[in-house]
Amino acid sequence: MLTDCERAAERERGAMRGLFGGQAADELARLLDPDADADLIAHTGEQAAALAEASVREAAGLGRLVVAESALPDREASVAALGTSAGDTAALVAALTATRAELPDQITAAQAALAEAILTAAGLAAVQQRQAELARLAVAAARLAEIEPLGDAAAARLLAAVGEHQRQVDAHQEAMDARLAGLAAELAAGLADGSPCPVCGSAEHPAPAAGGARDVTAAAVAAARKGRDQAEAARQAAVTAHADLDREVAEQAAIAAGQGAASLAEQAAEVAGRLAAAELAAALVPQLTADVAALTGEQEQLGERLRASAAAEAAARKEFERADADLAGLRKELAQESGGHDSVAARQRALHAAADANRVLAAALGRLATVIRAERKA
Repeated sequence: MLTDCERAAERERGAMRGLFGGQAADELARLLDPDADADLIAHTGEQAAALAEASVREAAGLGRLVVAESALPDREASVAALGTSAGDTAALVAALTATRAELPDQITAAQAALAEAILTAAGLAAVQQRQAELARLAVAAARLAEIEPLGDAAAARLLAAVGEHQRQVDAHQEAMDARLAGLAAELAAGLADGSPCPVCGSAEHPAPAAGGARDVTAAAVAAARKGRDQAEAARQAAVTAHADLDREVAEQAAIAAGQGAASLAEQAAEVAGRLAAAELAAALVPQLTADVAALTGEQEQLGERLRASAAAEAAARKEFERADADLAGLRKELAQESGGHDSVAARQRALHAAADANRVLAAALGRLATVIRAERKA
């Protein structure tokens, strides 16, 4: 019949078999044997307790790596950002270097454009003057083309006026002659032998004037005189018109200087093009001047910007390389310290679990050793 101590020992052994399972019971079979030595059981419990403490210390030693491992995504993102920043800075240095290489040609081209614009704009007043002169010549050429064909008609009108005037002079002379002849006949008809002639005072009248075929009255002579005067006025008007036309033709011909409307139109078109170019150049001079000043100023500032950017690029690259190397070192350390687990954190959890299991084992073996000792004393 089992004693109380023996029953207590069996309960502890049963508890241990239930706690650790069949495999653990097989491994601990020699300790769970009723004849097992209590000191061996106690010593094994002490070893289990020591293993638990070692697992706890090892797990605690992994704390730094567990924290670093949890922050790994943020650290990777930070390193990637440093790499991007270094790349952007390098791109800026490359762009500034390319700009510095291009600036001399750009400045030369801008200066050449400015010089050309100034030269073209300098001729603006002369081109405007030439345009005004061509306009004056064009007006003269157009007027000459208009009045030159009128010369023949004016000459014909003058010739007709001269002929008409001469005819009217002759008609007036004939009327005067006829009128005088009529007056002499009238005087002769009133002469008597021995009576003095009212014209010459002679008392003798050997050849008295005879009457004409027609009698011309004073009114007819006056009408002939009026016709003569009107013809003379018309002749003078024709002379004046012809002279005025000749004078204007000469004046306009002198102004046109032998140039026709077509030739002047071609010249005017060419001058208009030059004028437009000169006006555009004059308008562009301020902007081109500002462009040259801006490019020159940029060239002066570019050296300092390039030096600063190069220094920033070197610092960014160095910081990235250091951070990347540190990250690679951390990854290597984490891989090494994971101890075959998926992560260092998983290894730490496994160590805590092993520590818990060893504490339970140590406590159970301690109780079993105590019960067995009590049994042996009994």
